[in-house]
Amino acid sequence: MRKLDIFTLIVVSGANLTLAGVALLLVAALKTGSRGILRCVVACGLFVSAFAFLPLRLATPGKLGILLTNIPLFAGGLFLIDGIRAFRERPRQRWLYLALSAAYLPAFSWFVFVRDDFTARVAVHSIFMGAVALLAAWAMGSEVPARDRGVYWSTAAGFGLYGLTTLARGYVAVFHGPLVFLRATPVEMAGVVALNVSALGCAF
Repeated sequence: MRKLDIFTLIVVSGANLTLAGVALLLVAALKTGSRGILRCVVACGLFVSAFAFLPLRLATPGKLGILLTNIPLFAGGLFLIDGIRAFRERPRQRWLYLALSAAYLPAFSWFVFVRDDFTARVAVHSIFMGAVALLAAWAMGSEVPARDRGVYWSTAAGFGLYGLTTLARGYVAVFHGPLVFLRATPVEMAGVVALNVSALGCAF
């Protein structure tokens, strides 16, 4: 059976996230007081930049490529949560962003600079990105007026599915590694599809 090509999934995701970012930027240009939307645009930009750096990582393997294809994804996730909360007029949770960053950055960096371990990096990155996605789902789907639940809850469900599948990837990395770079499992494919649906849901 032919293996799933995660590179193809990444290209499709990058295209969809670019579309979502452009759509959100247009909405921000037409609407005043749109700080939350602009933060979501920044999140899309960070996601796309991480995907765009993947060819560099493939062409010149090294620590810089690892950082450029992972750190922007984590930062984009934080901007996404912050943007959703601002859009929904919720208070900013700086302490949460600082706590997540203070835990993620040293753990991920350890397996880049001290102990070079791809499977361990996948575990760390997946666990934190899964948690970030579930927080985004909660920010999007909690306390929604009845008239808006269809759009908000379906988008939140996409974030939630992506979060659960990403946590599952972390579990596999911890207990059933090692993993192979650029080889996707069906669970990962489902998660990436959910992320694409959620990104477009946020935009439209």
